[in-house]
Amino acid sequence: MGAIATAVYGALGTGPRGEVAEITHTWEDVEARLGQLILTAAAALDDLTGDAWDTVDERLRFLVARVAA
Repeated sequence: MGAIATAVYGALGTGPRGEVAEITHTWEDVEARLGQLILTAAAALDDLTGDAWDTVDERLRFLVARVAA
């Protein structure tokens, strides 16, 4: 999460306390770091469950049902 936050601050041109800073990242950098986080989480989930995508599918179905209720 720290790398994502750093990229967001860099894309916004701010620091963590709202101070003005140099633009050091692009929104594509933020997207790349978010994608890396998703893949890392999926690998960890697959190690725990043996089927990351089935686990994600079950969770999404639960959340959709909850929102629909």
